[in-house]
Amino acid sequence: MTEMSLCHTPPPNRKLMIDKVGRELNQEHGKQKSYTQPQIQSAASNVGYPMDVHCWAMCVFMDADSFNRFHATIGEACNYDVMRGTMLQSLGLNLPFNLPQISWPDFGNVDFNFPEMSLPEITWPELDLSSFFDW
Repeated sequence: MTEMSLCHTPPPNRKLMIDKVGRELNQEHGKQKSYTQPQIQSAASNVGYPMDVHCWAMCVFMDADSFNRFHATIGEACNYDVMRGTMLQSLGLNLPFNLPQISWPDFGNVDFNFPEMSLPEITWPELDLSSFFDW
């Protein structure tokens, strides 16, 4: 059994986390397109979130490249797209796309070797989260 990263357990109230951390970031650093890992972790701590859920705030307020670089340096493999989708869905957003799903047919016990495949890259739309909250 492999050990699960703490990033695989989202906070219980994702919308509240986005609101509280977003307000703190806006108050401390002004409205920005994205924030740095130290800024986000400080904001999340300031509003009472434990370290084990800071990653969920990072996937909302940090750009994908910075998020992935940070996780590579700490040796964790977290999926930015899936985590961000999970967080943003809590806002009730109708995203202009769905996360890709692959449905494989059942071939019984036949062993097939499928070629290496990669999922399409997801480009997140620019979202102004302040339009959802009164920051």
